[in-house]
Amino acid sequence: MFNVERSNRWLWAVGAAFSLQIAFCVWVWSLGGYRAIPIELFGVCQIVPGVLAVIFAGQRRWIMCRELLRGSGLAALASWVVAVAVVWMCVQFGVLQGEGTLLDHEQAMQLYPMRGYVANWMLTDSGYLWFLLCLAPLLHMVNAACEELMWRGYLLTALTERFGQHVAAASSALIWGLWHAPMVLILDGRFQVNPSWGRWYSLLAYLFGAWSWHV
Repeated sequence: MFNVERSNRWLWAVGAAFSLQIAFCVWVWSLGGYRAIPIELFGVCQIVPGVLAVIFAGQRRWIMCRELLRGSGLAALASWVVAVAVVWMCVQFGVLQGEGTLLDHEQAMQLYPMRGYVANWMLTDSGYLWFLLCLAPLLHMVNAACEELMWRGYLLTALTERFGQHVAAASSALIWGLWHAPMVLILDGRFQVNPSWGRWYSLLAYLFGAWSWHV
C-alpha cells in the first residue's frame, strides 16, 4: 500500500469533495431538480472525488492508481455481479409506490434513465437479460471506479495510517455515505429505497447500506 504524506492534505481533499457535491446539488435544485439535467451529469459528479484524490495524492498518484487496479479475478467478477444487481434494484425499487408490484422487463427499460445508450433489441423483454449481464455494468462501473480512487484509495490509506485498519474502514464508509447525503436532502433523491418513505428515513437507510458495503 502506498503511503500518504503525514499532513492534513486528505482533509482538504475530502472537504473539497463535499463542497463541490453540495454546490452541484444546489445548482441542480435551482434548475428545478434532478430531472431538469441530463443523467450523465450525475456520472460526472461521481468522477469528481477521484480527480481530487489524484490531485491531492501528489507524486504518489500513480502508485495509488496501480494499487487500486490490482485484484483477483474473483473480485472483478463480484464487482460485475454487484453492478448488475444494483442496476436492477435501482429501476425496480426506485419506482415502487408501496404496492409491492415489480415491473416487467419492458416497463423497467422505459424508466431506465440511460436507455439512450442501449441497443433497441435490449429494450425488449427478450433482450433485457443481455442488457443486465453485458451492458449495464459497463455503463456504471467506470464512474464508480473513479469515485473509489478517493474513498477506497486516498482516504482509506490516510485514515489507516492514523487510526488503524478497522477504524479507517468504518470511517471511510461513513464519509462515503455522508457525501451522498446532499442528493437526498437537497434533491430529495431516494435512490434504492421506496419513494413513499420519508426523506430522513431514506437517508438513514442509504447510509446503513453504504456503511455495510464499504466495511
